[in-house]
Amino acid sequence: GEPAAVPPGIKGMVLDGGLPHAAGAGWQQWVVGLWAIGAALLLLRTAMGWWLARTKSRNGIHWDYPLSRLMERMKLGGSIDLMVSRFADAPQVFGWLKPAILVPAAAIANLTPAELEAVLAHELAHIIRRDYLVSILQSVAESLFFYHPAVWWVSRQIRAERELCCDDLAVAACGDVATYARALAELESLRPPRLCPA
Repeated sequence: GEPAAVPPGIKGMVLDGGLPHAAGAGWQQWVVGLWAIGAALLLLRTAMGWWLARTKSRNGIHWDYPLSRLMERMKLGGSIDLMVSRFADAPQVFGWLKPAILVPAAAIANLTPAELEAVLAHELAHIIRRDYLVSILQSVAESLFFYHPAVWWVSRQIRAERELCCDDLAVAACGDVATYARALAELESLRPPRLCPA
């Protein structure tokens, strides 16, 4: 038989009912689009930072320092490149498959041998803990969830705890808290001044 007739007004009600859904879908698309732009920009910043770090390490000069004794003391095997750079403002670790430690030239000129060993012990602690890889994964998480304040707070706590753990390992390796503290203070004094907004 013929289909039942639709009462007047029902068609309009059905069509009108779809409007809020369409409006909601458009709002969601804007939100997703803004998230994608923000995440892409932060991921690009992370990639650029990684590239600049690798450029610094490749432009460094190999430093013939007896690192093996300190590595043995810290029970760390493998091969680690030790580089000196006048462009670095602080000791840094690059890479996890073939790690390299980059030391500022100013640090070598101003630190005592004991202080320098303490600083290298701190960087070796980062290698032991695989912190370089963890830091990259952490940066990716920050980029994807940049909109959530809790992510940034947790990330700051992780970074602070990471440095404290490496401090403990460095002190255990060099055996002198005072020497390590002096080394950190000297490194901080060697950093170039940061420009502050007026």
